[in-house]
Amino acid sequence: MLDGITLFAIKNELSNLFIDSKIIRVFQTSKYKLILEITPKKKRFNLKNHNNNYFLHLSVHPSYPEIYFSETMDGDLVNSPFLASIQTHLKGGRIISIKQPEFDRILLFKIKPFIRFGKIRDKILIVEFMGKHSNIILTGKDGIIDNSIKMIPSEINRFREIIPGATYIPPPSQNKLNPFDVDKPHFLNILNTHKGKKFNFWQILQNSFLGLSRQSAKEIVILANKSPEKYFTDSTPEDFEHLWISFYKIFLDVRNLHFSPMAFQSPDTGEMISYSVINSVQFSQYEKILFKDVNSCLSHYYKKLAMEKELSLLKNKLSGIFNKNLNKIKSKIDEYRKKCDEIENCEKYKQYGELIKSNLHLLKRGIKEVTLLNYFSPTAQSISVPLDDKLTPMQNAQKYFKKYRKAKASYKTILHYLSNHQTAFDKLNQLHIIFLQSNPTYPELFLIKQKLIKWGYAEKSKKIVKKKKREISFPTRYISGDGWIIFVGKNSKQNDLLTMKLASGNDIWLHVKNCFGSHVIIKNRGMGQTPPLETLIEAANLAVYFSKAKNESKIQVDYTLKKYVKKPRNAKPGMVIYSQEKNLFIALNQRLINNIFSRKFD
Repeated sequence: MLDGITLFAIKNELSNLFIDSKIIRVFQTSKYKLILEITPKKKRFNLKNHNNNYFLHLSVHPSYPEIYFSETMDGDLVNSPFLASIQTHLKGGRIISIKQPEFDRILLFKIKPFIRFGKIRDKILIVEFMGKHSNIILTGKDGIIDNSIKMIPSEINRFREIIPGATYIPPPSQNKLNPFDVDKPHFLNILNTHKGKKFNFWQILQNSFLGLSRQSAKEIVILANKSPEKYFTDSTPEDFEHLWISFYKIFLDVRNLHFSPMAFQSPDTGEMISYSVINSVQFSQYEKILFKDVNSCLSHYYKKLAMEKELSLLKNKLSGIFNKNLNKIKSKIDEYRKKCDEIENCEKYKQYGELIKSNLHLLKRGIKEVTLLNYFSPTAQSISVPLDDKLTPMQNAQKYFKKYRKAKASYKTILHYLSNHQTAFDKLNQLHIIFLQSNPTYPELFLIKQKLIKWGYAEKSKKIVKKKKREISFPTRYISGDGWIIFVGKNSKQNDLLTMKLASGNDIWLHVKNCFGSHVIIKNRGMGQTPPLETLIEAANLAVYFSKAKNESKIQVDYTLKKYVKKPRNAKPGMVIYSQEKNLFIALNQRLINNIFSRKFD
């Protein structure tokens, strides 16, 4: 359903809002879904968003693709290697352009990353909505893949490998044409090449043109007053003319951005049926909801669909709980009723014992059964009494007396259990009838679930509280009076990041001697340049200010090239050793520090 027409429409709205906008954060809420938090440069949509940030939802689920933006973000966050990689490249970057190549089901987000050091290389976030072949891929401008949400090694697809380091190859077009590039003669020629083939009209259109879903292809046929199921074998030149007029009209509206976004839902159940960004007529039997813009339509549809999925999952879960526990209780009731029937017949055990006892003189060990005169019977009939051939006659009598006493003693307990289980069954069955007969909403199902939890039939959902990972903030950047960039680490983790990862070998590294404090880096400009003494003094003052020696009268600051700074194995964060150092003796100049602070560069 998410075809080229829909992507063309939403791409226009995304471009209007997000071009030259900053990506604040990147989230992943499922195996196939990314959410970009974006601060738009200009607020163009009438959304009640006080934070000025929007969330762009991108899902490449094989059955439930999504693309829309919203003011809020829901869902549990997940971590993945792809997320970690993509955050590094996209966080803080700006969206330069959004393109849809050849009207296909692909969007390309060109992003200028936020990089503090080195040359900025643009990134391309490629979102392919291709059913089971859908993917989200990050590449460089040169087309080399950095990472993807789904890896496709050569063992799976030797023609189109999607792994880091491979060259990105677009999905094959299957000889389909861009509908914007087709004129009337070309269109009629395409239809004529299929004449006589046993295909429906909509199948020919979908198989011939990029970006057409089954729904959109059928819409073109219906608008031409033809049956979508009509075969080409029955077609006439007049049919081709009508199809062209319909095709041309729809794509003229698309090209001119004349969209009629609408969603369709069942009037009886409120279930979402479909959506369309063109003036669809094939869902006339359903309730139509109109929207002012495409994003509102997609947002409504996807959110409602997600709620329906969640409702269906909860229904299935509750149905399983009801069936499991009703069957379990019913089985227990049957078991207790059987025991009650046995107890009601326990008088025969007493009779067996008495009869054996009365005839001890006639019985011997080793007999398995004996027929005795039943003097408890009004007609004095004979009765067969089973015996344990390993026991004496007296032991057999005692065994029957014991069985009788035990059955009598357990009767009240079993009746009590039977009564309790019958009450529980009736109570649970009554709730089950309510569950089956009504068409409950999610809140109503939630209340039913709460009752089941209270009665002990369902477990309370366990919320996994994850420890929030502390992010390492970035070292602070200043500009010296001579225009040199100076970086300052404000804690041990920033010091490690600055010295061991961000700084280059010929940068100048400064630190107060034998004292806890900041690592300071003066960035090298290359071309054999060295920073002037004034810049060196400013950097030394920063090192003193952000150290525990700042209140002393005269402080020694060591400086050397970063390549002479090493980190010992297993050393704590911020701990380094250095050589080839020189030193300055500094008395902290507060006025100089204030001037440097005024040149802080965010």
